[in-house]
Amino acid sequence: MRTLDQPRPLVLISDGEFRPADWAVSAVIVGDASYTVTQQLTGGIGSSPFRIMSHRLPRVAGSGGNTIFVTHIYLGASYTPSVQGAISAIDYREAGKIFSFPFPEAFSTTQSVVVQGGQIYRSTKFIRFSANNSSHDWETKTLSGLTAADFIRVGATRTTTLISLQVAAQCSLALPASTAAPTPSRPSL
Repeated sequence: MRTLDQPRPLVLISDGEFRPADWAVSAVIVGDASYTVTQQLTGGIGSSPFRIMSHRLPRVAGSGGNTIFVTHIYLGASYTPSVQGAISAIDYREAGKIFSFPFPEAFSTTQSVVVQGGQIYRSTKFIRFSANNSSHDWETKTLSGLTAADFIRVGATRTTTLISLQVAAQCSLALPASTAAPTPSRPSL
């Protein structure tokens, strides 16, 4: 029997095939923005499969703008804290590449997401891939040691209770991609 002070084994949730049926996708779109998501069987790191996400943000005259925020939920694996143990921290790693450089300031922002009890919680920390200073090749970036304090419920206000990574609910890791700065306000933690 393991005691409470013994570390739990690491759990890895990963996707190496990127089959469309293994992902749920939803989007919040402002203006005339649009997106597509497809599976590519080769061309990733080591010529492996990958998901290609194309976001279209047409130029807008005046002070208006186009924004798109797409959430990708990986359905291929899950973790149930009530059965498998409490989550103390999440390390999120992603390989990304900007294929099209429509302007030098082009970028893509990624935040880790946890789905728990039917609610989506988005990390307040993010990864950014940008056209400026890009190697034009695959880059791997990491968010390490994310805890409950690093997540807010999507649509939450600053006073909303943060996620408890120790509750008895099913959790799925996911990745949203955004072509604009993160829209939720960062809460006072």
